[in-house]
Amino acid sequence: VDSPKFHPFVGAGVGLHFLKASVSIPDIDLGGGVIVPGMTVEDSSTELGIDFGGGASMPVSPKTDLSGEFWYSMVDQFDQVALKLGVSFKLGS
Repeated sequence: VDSPKFHPFVGAGVGLHFLKASVSIPDIDLGGGVIVPGMTVEDSSTELGIDFGGGASMPVSPKTDLSGEFWYSMVDQFDQVALKLGVSFKLGS
C-alpha cells in the first residue's frame, strides 16, 4: 500500500504455546464426623502451534502509531483467537 497513513501486514508462523491447568477441590464435610478429603490436580505441557494473522498500523502523531492485530492459532486439540490493540512510541530523534 502506498498510503503513508495506513500500513497493513499479514503473517504466519510456528508458535510455542505453554499450557497449564489447575483444579482445587476443598475438603467436604458430610456431617457426623465424615470428611471427604480435598485434592488438587495440575497439568502442564508445551505444544507447537501454527499461527496466522494480520493487522494494520496508522500514525496518530509524528511519534505515535496506533496498531490493531488479529491472530488465529491452531494448537493440538484447541484453537485460539487473539485481538490486539496497541500504541507504539518512536524514541530518539
